[in-house]
Parts: sequence; C-alpha cells; structure tokens
Amino acid sequence: MLASLGPTAIRFGPVSPPNLYSNERRSKDARPSSTAVGGHPIVLAAGKGGFVFAFDPSSGTLMWKTAVGIHNGHDRDDQLALDGKLQLMTPYTLYPGEAGGVETNMAAADGVVYVPVVDLPSSYASATERVGKATFGQGTGEMVAIDLATGQQLWATKLAHIPLGGATVASDLVFTTTLTGDVIALSRKDGSIVWTSHLPAGSNATLAISGGTLLAGAGLPLNATQHAVVIAYQLGAS
Repeated sequence: MLASLGPTAIRFGPVSPPNLYSNERRSKDARPSSTAVGGHPIVLAAGKGGFVFAFDPSSGTLMWKTAVGIHNGHDRDDQLALDGKLQLMTPYTLYPGEAGGVETNMAAADGVVYVPVVDLPSSYASATERVGKATFGQGTGEMVAIDLATGQQLWATKLAHIPLGGATVASDLVFTTTLTGDVIALSRKDGSIVWTSHLPAGSNATLAISGGTLLAGAGLPLNATQHAVVIAYQLGAS
C-alpha cells in the first residue's frame, strides 16, 4: 500500500505474506486512517485477517500489530504454504473466515481506537478448496477497544450478531449496527452495552451523527416484509 505524503511516497508494511485463502483477507478492508497519539501522527489499518496495525507515517515503520476477534491457529498458514510446510487435517474450520475479521471502518478518539470485529468462520472440506463455506446468520461479533500508544487491548464486548456498521464515536459512547438490524451503543469506558434499538431491516451501513441526531441506514431487507429505510434518533433522549 502506498500513501502519498506531499512529494514523497511512503511504503507501509508488508505486514503479512501473500494470502492462501482469499485476495481480500488481509489488511485492506477497513480503510486506512490517520490519527495522533501525544501529538505524534500514526496511520491505522485492519482487515479480514483479524489484525489491527499502527504505522509511523513518516517512515512506514510498523509500530504495533494487535489480533482482534477469534483466531484458531491458522494465522501462519500463508507463510507455511510458501515454505512448503503447511499440513492441514481436513475438514477444517478457519477463524477469522474469508468474510470475518475487520470488515468495516474503525473509529479513533482520545487515544483509543474502536474496532468492530466479525467472528464468522469459513469451513473447508479439503485442503485444495479455494472458497470456504460460511453461514452468515450464525456469525457473531465484537467491539474491541485498543490503546493507540501501545496496541494493548483495553476491552472487548461480544455481540450476538455480525457488526457491519463500522464504529462511530459520540461523547462517551461508541455506536455500531449489525447485519440483523440492531443499533448498539457501548460505553467507551468499559465496553458495556448501554442502549439498543432494532431497525425495520438489516444494516450494513456506517452510522452518521449530525448535531444531536444519529442517522442509521436499514438498507438490507432480510425477508419479503422488510424494506429499506433511514431512521433518525435523538441523542440524549430518554
């Protein structure tokens, strides 16, 4: 990945070898974003491999790398395959799967990055099977808070369904939405779920906040009775 910083191009990484399972499974899914810690800028990236990376934007040096979500021992399969040392007992299940890990945008505030994580495995019947099988309705997720200075996980809260609404920070809360249409507000302090609401349809849209209004897109009808709508919530209302 190249990031243009004025007249100079800085190369970040590489942080992982070519991917055995999917061209999309590494660190490009959640858009890279820049923030700062103690006045020093950093660049964040994450992806379906289930890792969050922090880079020094002036040199491209990896500052830290933190695993998020469920991992079940397949993180080095890519390198082992390149070295001719990979041995797989089939059938097998891969966490995070091809549609798991960090699928949507993170949010950073006050020295902490909030990461929505999809815990969705892929199952393979043979070692040569290129695309695994996943059951999206059975997937779960997490919201994870990471210290930007150290990469240390501060808390992780389990979510009953797949979070596809990114992370959006407002005051002392971080919001996300799930595939099944739940809007969830978590305490930034400890990750406790303080409020939920159910949308008229499923959601895979990042939330937006304007003034005291939270806008949630329910654009993913999951059955014939659902339809796409946008719902507005008043922040701070009882």
